[in-house]
Amino acid sequence: MPLRLTGAETRHWIRLSGILLVVSLMTRMGSNAMAAVWNGSMRVDYQAIPSVGGNREDLLQQYYLRVSDRLFYKNQLTLTGNFIHRARQSGQPADFRPRYEVTLTSYAYGGQLVYEPHTQKQPGINGEEDVSRRWRGAIYAQPDRWPRFSADFLRARRTQTSQGTGRESWNTYQVTWQPGSHVLALSYSHQKRTSRGASAELVEVYRATASTDRTFGWHSRMNLTYGFDRTWNQTYASVSSSQDQHSAGVSLSGDPLPSLNWTAQYGGRFQHSSRTSASIIPANLTNHLASGTVSWTPVREVTASASRYVERGSALADQAAQRTDYWQGRISAEGKLYRHMRVLGTIYRLYYTGAPQGTKYNDAYFLAFRGQPFVRVDWSAEMTLADRHGRQADRFAGAANVYSRLQPLSSLQMQAGYSNVLSGGTFRAMAVSEENLNTNLQYTATTNMGISAAWAISHNRALKRKWTPTWTVTGTYRWPSFANIGFSYSRQQAIQSADPAAPKVTAQPSTLLANIVFWLGPSSTLNAQYTHQTTIGGQSNENWGVGISTSF
Repeated sequence: MPLRLTGAETRHWIRLSGILLVVSLMTRMGSNAMAAVWNGSMRVDYQAIPSVGGNREDLLQQYYLRVSDRLFYKNQLTLTGNFIHRARQSGQPADFRPRYEVTLTSYAYGGQLVYEPHTQKQPGINGEEDVSRRWRGAIYAQPDRWPRFSADFLRARRTQTSQGTGRESWNTYQVTWQPGSHVLALSYSHQKRTSRGASAELVEVYRATASTDRTFGWHSRMNLTYGFDRTWNQTYASVSSSQDQHSAGVSLSGDPLPSLNWTAQYGGRFQHSSRTSASIIPANLTNHLASGTVSWTPVREVTASASRYVERGSALADQAAQRTDYWQGRISAEGKLYRHMRVLGTIYRLYYTGAPQGTKYNDAYFLAFRGQPFVRVDWSAEMTLADRHGRQADRFAGAANVYSRLQPLSSLQMQAGYSNVLSGGTFRAMAVSEENLNTNLQYTATTNMGISAAWAISHNRALKRKWTPTWTVTGTYRWPSFANIGFSYSRQQAIQSADPAAPKVTAQPSTLLANIVFWLGPSSTLNAQYTHQTTIGGQSNENWGVGISTSF
């Protein structure tokens, strides 16, 4: 499918070429340090994809061009063009999305300007177009020993033939001062949106933030933060609202001993909002959060930790405050059990004292064994048990995993694993609800060729499903400096229900993937891929595609 450009798209290409030519001449005349550097890339992909109404063709072309040069030793000027063109089957309009970018950087200042024009014709509608134009820009300045100033802006316009024009503008100005470990920032943001009718929305935000870090005795550190936001909003319905928010936080941490460390945090947020409408009650939001953690490692093999978390917040003045409060503790130990065997155990408890669901306990236990009796043989076994105290049907939940690996030859490796999931209302009544068994065989004949085969079988008792096997074969072959071939084939037996009344399914869904990549040069490749799928219902579909990419 050839690339067809409309009149607007052609003007974009001509405009970009002119800009790049002018800038190239400027940089070559003004540069005394180095010559202009050009680089770019190109990628073209074609795919034939099956669809309900017949095969759909998709052609995607992407081009990237960048030129940079140094002006008067200290200024780096860069121009970038990124172009994406997508064309589908006959009768569908093409989609062309260019992006132009200019960047200027120096030691104490810089700026960026981005322009994104886009025109999209609507399929099936005569004369219907969606036209958008977006300008984005940013500048900053930071002289030595002076605060940093930055400004960002956005101008966007979108026009649809049947719905009119919508506009959006956005400006942000910020000053940041950072003397030592202290930071002070002031910013102002102004955003205005105009719909395709006569209504508009205006948002203004004033913001101030401050933070400081301090280190004091006993290897302790402290961080303080404070922020204030004032937001004013004018909605479409001519209803204005304002909101003030104060936020403060403090964080403390320390490690008085090599085996002991602790952290403590507090954060508070106070928000007040009001509206001009008399039917809406002003809202007051307060939120407090405090947490702390202590961790102790008396010996290298044992670690113990305890933490506390408290949060309290309210939305309206006449509402009761909601509180979340819990303790949690953890003890872990790891060590050598017997020769080449190691064991790892963890005990965990979570104690809710003020959560909405009431006071409750959650316990968890984890035990793992790992061994490597020989250099090319290793195995592991893991068990997990969770106890959600109560009388619910799923109070207890557990899992077990067993894994082993054998590598008799340097080019041959075998793996096998088994896992199950258990649950029940009591510990004795726990039953297996799901089981999985998987094996894998990997063979690497040479450094350029490898093949692997995997077989897995699963069983879900909770859903009354029988054992369902799945097997997969994958392989790769590489010609040095020429091409790489890969394939993958998988087949799954249809999931059968253990219910005798359920209908039997005989179809076996499968997937075949094949791809080849040719290296045309140090930075150029040609690739092709093919996919064939068979669904549970017995239907089959296939798609294929080719692509080429290069860069310089």
